[in-house]
Amino acid sequence: MAIGADYPIATSLLAEWVPNKHRGRLLGILILAWYVGAAAAYVVGYVMAEIAGNGSWRWMLASGAVLSALILLMRIGTPESPLWLVNKGRTADAQKAIKKALDRTVPVEELLAASAAEQSVERSRFRDLFQGTYLRRTLFCGLFYMCQITPMFALYTFGPSILGSFGLGEGNESNLGSALISVVFVLGCIPALRLVDRVGRRPVIVWSFALMVLPLAVLGGGNALPIAVVVVCFCAYALLSGGPTVLEWTYPNELFPTAIRATAGGVATSISRIGAAAGTYLLPISLDRLGIGTTMLIGAGITGVGWLVSFAWAEETRGRTLAETSALPGITRPAAAGGERRDSLRESGLGRS
Repeated sequence: MAIGADYPIATSLLAEWVPNKHRGRLLGILILAWYVGAAAAYVVGYVMAEIAGNGSWRWMLASGAVLSALILLMRIGTPESPLWLVNKGRTADAQKAIKKALDRTVPVEELLAASAAEQSVERSRFRDLFQGTYLRRTLFCGLFYMCQITPMFALYTFGPSILGSFGLGEGNESNLGSALISVVFVLGCIPALRLVDRVGRRPVIVWSFALMVLPLAVLGGGNALPIAVVVVCFCAYALLSGGPTVLEWTYPNELFPTAIRATAGGVATSISRIGAAAGTYLLPISLDRLGIGTTMLIGAGITGVGWLVSFAWAEETRGRTLAETSALPGITRPAAAGGERRDSLRESGLGRS
């Protein structure tokens, strides 16, 4: 529950502080860190299993407390979101937060103008996520997230079996195999981090899903495929999945206003966990009853649904302020008083967010 809460809290807080032009890349780095951590966890698990043997699971669980304590210490003094503070009528606290974090002073009227431009003060209800345009955005974020990680979690489970052909899939060494899988997914995220801010969110997610279908469809050949083809397809899928992966936490934070941004991220993540559970626990059943080929074709079909959802509903948010990306269509946003003041706000900590 604590980890689940941290997903939307940490990502929304970061989204409300970082500059517009780097927002996609910096939010994407968070998910890149997830894969790095996953790889490191498998390596740590391998070492502990070698040292402690059957009792290593206790040390593995306890080791998480060390990282949690370090993160807790690092987060002491983390400034609150200025947008959230202004929306709560705490403009003085917002000014202090910006001054502390960025050493800049933003006039009260500019803070109020930014809050008015976002139009999030009156939209603070949970049910807003399931009405009108926000419903479509909620479904988009949750469904593409789910369609992305359902096959991915399945391949995380299936991966060590492939690597077993190279002597890395049995016993404790399967931890090293899983670590290698995580590294391949990390490599896929790196080019996507640049593309989401240079090319745009929509083309990256649409083309990534379309291309991800291909290696899974080839894997539908099952046991008849040469091992080299299987490994190449597996790596191709992992590399191509970088696009949707780095947008998992970007889109939910850009398409909703401050008042419900973290809530929207939490709902999208919750929907995705349905796919995570299915991909993890149903894979062995599918492999046993349907076979490898059919299982991979099901994964290709799920990925195809992700492409359809993205093609129909993905919006372009690159280079725009959160007020602009979260605004509802057809609603005119109040502007700051004067072009010079508006430009100044855009370059301040609050405007950049």
